[in-house]
Amino acid sequence: MQSRPFIEEAENDDDEEEKDEDDEEVGDRLDAIEETLTKMMKLMQVMVDKVQPQQHQQRVELRDIDTGNKVIERFRTDEAIERVFVEEKTFTFLYVEGEFVLLMNPSTFEQIEVSKDLFGKTAAYLKEDMEVTMQFYDGKAMSASVPPRVTCTVAEAKSHVKGLSVAPQYKRVMLDNGLTVLAPPFVEIGDKIVINTTDDSYITRHLEVDPAYENS
Repeated sequence: MQSRPFIEEAENDDDEEEKDEDDEEVGDRLDAIEETLTKMMKLMQVMVDKVQPQQHQQRVELRDIDTGNKVIERFRTDEAIERVFVEEKTFTFLYVEGEFVLLMNPSTFEQIEVSKDLFGKTAAYLKEDMEVTMQFYDGKAMSASVPPRVTCTVAEAKSHVKGLSVAPQYKRVMLDNGLTVLAPPFVEIGDKIVINTTDDSYITRHLEVDPAYENS
């Protein structure tokens, strides 16, 4: 009978140790969650999901600025997230060397080397002397973008057969940068077309303007 209090005390000690371990584990999890939520992320794509009538969620594709890893997060339409204000600078594209892009500041002629990954899929549109936009936060390059519209030359395209259908569908054509896009049936090899670099969609034919007329 005398040993019972000792046993109960020992059990209480074990419980306290387990509780301390649980609290420590919960604390670690909260720290991990807080660290994830405070990371610098770049918005890549927004998709809207209809959960219930009058209720929607946004699936957002984000890219970790530090690691480059992409994640999908869900947000309510009434949920607010903090937006980081960045510094934008314009650079002139020079060339690609491996996994890096060499750019030049047009004002100071200073050259910088940045990761090609900062441009994402739009890196395919990079052309010599193209003006690109860089975004910096606390002196660190966060992202890069090409102009929203770029003129490309059609490298491959199937010939259009007149009268084949009343409402001909768009056809796939390959551009000089290797990308494949949908274009109207009248577009042929060698044509210059204007492409929306955000979604790789056809906008219009590129019209050559006579410099004399343009400056008149």
